[in-house]
Amino acid sequence: YLQAPFTHGEDGIQGIPQGYLFGVFNLANPTILYYVVLAGFLGSTGAVLDTAFRDSAETALRDRLQGQVYALLAASDLDRRGRLALPAELPDPRLSLIGSGLYAEVVDDAGTPVWRSKSLLGLTIRSPPAPALGARAFARVRDDRDTPLYSLAFTVSWETSGGREQRYTYRVSENLASFNAQVARFRTSLWGWLGGMAVLLLLAQALLLRWGLRP
Repeated sequence: YLQAPFTHGEDGIQGIPQGYLFGVFNLANPTILYYVVLAGFLGSTGAVLDTAFRDSAETALRDRLQGQVYALLAASDLDRRGRLALPAELPDPRLSLIGSGLYAEVVDDAGTPVWRSKSLLGLTIRSPPAPALGARAFARVRDDRDTPLYSLAFTVSWETSGGREQRYTYRVSENLASFNAQVARFRTSLWGWLGGMAVLLLLAQALLLRWGLRP
């Protein structure tokens, strides 16, 4: 039965039609097939590493923004009238520089700003709704100039001198310029290394073929 012509049972791997990739690359050619497999392997490896690094960088940025929120919380206090007050000298000097790329604000439970960093002068960030009490929200937002930013919001409750509870949401946002530059540097390094590996593998194969075909 295996030797029947219609089963192609003893044709082996050579009997499988390989066709053309994208209608251009003839996969029946072993050399072209090797290049395609190598490119596919290195490309998929690069894509996985790129995604993993981007996720790691986003996590690190979120943790930094959370640290900024905690620093603002530690510097916050209520004045004699029971209103939230922050010192003129902030933990991060970038918050005192106009357009520095790092911005912070505090809003009440109605969404009305009660404090804004100097870096936000002349700028408005389109922020999502405040998270629930004790929860944090990390999101990608834009300002009124359509500049993308990452933002972290954290809602807390303060008890005034009269025993009344007042909720405030602390928001810290950072421009994506440094984040994108970090990702771009990694991508340049990654694809440079993978490209170098591809060249080395091709040279190694060429040398092996030359050595193996010697009389």
